Amino acid sequence: MLSPHEKLICLLIDEICVNPGLNYKGGKLLGKAENANQQANTIQAFMITSLFSKYKEKVALVPMKNQTADDLYFQTLKVLQMLNDCKYNVLCLISDNNRINRNMFTQMCQGNLVNCISNPVQPENKLFFLFDTVHLIKSVRNNWFNEKTLGQVLCFPSPDNSSKISLDKLQDLKDIYETEKSNLIKNGFKAIPESVISHFF
Repeated sequence: MLSPHEKLICLLIDEICVNPGLNYKGGKLLGKAENANQQANTIQAFMITSLFSKYKEKVALVPMKNQTADDLYFQTLKVLQMLNDCKYNVLCLISDNNRINRNMFTQMCQGNLVNCISNPVQPENKLFFLFDTVHLIKSVRNNWFNEKTLGQVLCFPSPDNSSKISLDKLQDLKDIYETEKSNLIKNGFKAIPESVISHFF
């Protein structure tokens, strides 16, 4: 049983390519697309993740054939309604920068893409759109590592006051790692050396 704050969630959407095929299982014929009388060539996946706990769950896997933005819009509204019926509060939709996803978000925004709208199934709440978050975070990380200022200082608008500039020094994280790398108990328990991170990116 989830507590109310654990039901504050993000809805992740992603399309997965599959080999077309039909299977008979449990008295049902599987593999037919939801949007066409043909075999599916993709699966539209919907997953939720809690903002305040480790809770994650797949909520829908929808077989599709040559999916369009209209198809995705219809399926997304169905999933949002299902989650609302289950007493979840969806705060944001997260997707990659695929053209169909962008067009679907534009459709949800009535033709003028914005960063948030009133939730279609919970009009009193806002629904935010996040595009390509993994690559955005990676870009921030790369820019921070490549910063040439003393202490590798990253400047960015303050989250609580856009007119104020906040500063973060990469050197502070490096100092924490160096101080704690031999300690059994650590504050920065997931900190790893820059040389290891750079090897993977």
